[in-house]
Amino acid sequence: MRAMPTRLNEETYHPEDIVQDALLSLQAERVAPTYVRTWLFRVVRHRALNNIRGEERRRKHETQFRQEREVWFESSATLQLEASDAVAALQDLPADERETIVARLWGGLTLDEVASLTSTSLATAQRRYVRGLEKLRAVFQIESCTGLKQMRRKS
Repeated sequence: MRAMPTRLNEETYHPEDIVQDALLSLQAERVAPTYVRTWLFRVVRHRALNNIRGEERRRKHETQFRQEREVWFESSATLQLEASDAVAALQDLPADERETIVARLWGGLTLDEVASLTSTSLATAQRRYVRGLEKLRAVFQIESCTGLKQMRRKS
């Protein structure tokens, strides 16, 4: 029975899990199926196929996300921001401001979500975000404020 999910999906990493879930489902049945072996094979097959569909869906969404995501740093000679400079500037921020900025910009969270994550009010999350960005602006000269794309290290 363990071989079926593996044959259906070469990428099934843990066919034992599918079989065990089927056995647990059998145990949970109020009325035992007439043909237990057939029932188990059918359940294992369906779960393996669901696993395949789920993996395909996940890959499709991840590929779509990679294609649609915004590029944070432009690779222009005039607008060069070294990753080490960005990391150093972020590390100089207080922990609460750094956490808010990272969650907002790189995590893609809304300020409501950041407030929930940090167990603060929306006003506090926004205040930390704005204060942190102001401190980063003091370190980096920003030509036009469209995000991190336009930052250049002050001389």
